[in-house]
Amino acid sequence: MVATAQTSRFPMAGDIGWLMNRLNQLRADRLRTLLEPLGLSARSAAMLTAVASLPQPVAQFEVCRALVLDQASVAIIADALQKEGFIERVRDARDRRRYAITLTGAGAELQRRCAEMSRIAEDELVAGLPDDQVDTLRGLLTDLASRRGII
Repeated sequence: MVATAQTSRFPMAGDIGWLMNRLNQLRADRLRTLLEPLGLSARSAAMLTAVASLPQPVAQFEVCRALVLDQASVAIIADALQKEGFIERVRDARDRRRYAITLTGAGAELQRRCAEMSRIAEDELVAGLPDDQVDTLRGLLTDLASRRGII
């Protein structure tokens, strides 16, 4: 049975935004727990994934755009990842005001581990749903995000 505002102890249970937010909080909490042994925050893991998915070397401002984060936040994350040896940052040869980022071998390996942790968190979130419903949910969310210009 599908919960509605009338059948749930939460009056917002019928609100799509509340449901999406709450489910995302559950996933984020689980991902945080999974990443903790790696010494990473979710934002650091996201940055590794963004760098890995973009043609390298990638301009730091492109990482900002991909993560929808401001330059200062990305710079802080990049500094930490660089200190740990997971990324290399050099001045962009085409524009000395900008940094170009590449993953190191250790960064690529760590990114693969982060991706696995993300998959685990997602799998746990949708546990119990048949695969076709998970596919439908992913399709609906992708369609909605596309229509809103998010992706």
